[in-house]
Amino acid sequence: MRRHRLLQRIRFSAVRPYHLDCRFGTKDFNIICASAPLTQPPNRPGICWAFSFPSSQEADMANANAEANFRAKAPGIMAKLLDDFPIEIQAAAAIVGNAGHESLGFTALQEIKPTVVGSRGGWGWMQWTGPRRRAFEAYCMRTGKDPASDEANYAWLYLELKGIEGTEGAAIGKTQAAIGLEAKVKAFEQAFLRAGVKHYDSRIRWAKIALAAWEADRTAPADPKPAPIPVDPLPPPKTGGIKPAGVIVAIIFLALLVGAFFFVRF
Repeated sequence: MRRHRLLQRIRFSAVRPYHLDCRFGTKDFNIICASAPLTQPPNRPGICWAFSFPSSQEADMANANAEANFRAKAPGIMAKLLDDFPIEIQAAAAIVGNAGHESLGFTALQEIKPTVVGSRGGWGWMQWTGPRRRAFEAYCMRTGKDPASDEANYAWLYLELKGIEGTEGAAIGKTQAAIGLEAKVKAFEQAFLRAGVKHYDSRIRWAKIALAAWEADRTAPADPKPAPIPVDPLPPPKTGGIKPAGVIVAIIFLALLVGAFFFVRF
C-alpha cells in the first residue's frame, strides 16, 4: 500500500517515457517501470499516473539487464581512466562503481525522484545536479555532443577530474591515496559526489562488479587466429644442363687461346 500511494504521487509526461527508479530505504531496491500501465485522468491532458508496479520477476530482470550492461562497459571505462590518470586498478574500479550506483549500471541517466522537489534532478553517469548539470549541458551544446552518450559523459568526467571544470580536481588524489577498494569507493564519493544519502553498500557492490568485469576481460582467451592457407612448396632446383660457372671458365679459356695465337704469330 505504501508503494502504491507513493507511486500515485509521481507524475510524468505522457509524451516521453522514463525509467522509473523507485528506492525504498536502499538503492539496491531498484525497479524500472518504463512499461508500467499508465492512465490519463480526464481534464488533465499530458499528465499520467502509473498505478501498478512490475512484478518481482520483471524487477529482477531489469536489475540483471542493468548489471549486464555495466559489466560490458566497465572495463573500457576503467581502461580510459588508467590511461588518463595516475591511478591503480582499484581506484578506477571505485570511480566506475560509484557511477554504476548513481546511474543503475549506466541505464538510468535521469534522476526520477529528485532530492530537491520541483528540480530537474541529476543527470548522467554521476547524476550531475544543479550548477554541475547545467555546466555539463552547456558543454554538450558547445561541442555538439549528446548528453546521453558515453562519449559526452566520460569527457565531462575527465574535465572535472582534471580540475579543468568545477572544483573536484582533488578527487583523483584522494581516491588513489585511500587503502583498499572499499576505502577508495568512499573517498571518491566524499571528494567528488558528496551524496546526501551515501548507500556505501551499493557503491561498493558496483565497484566489485567493475573489478570482476575488468579481471574477466583481461583473462578471456583471445580470438583464435585463422589457420594459414597452405602454399605449394617451391619446386626443387633442376639438375644437369650447363652451369653458369662452367660457361665463364670456358670463355676465359678461349680468350687465353686466342691471345696466345696472336702472340705467337706476330
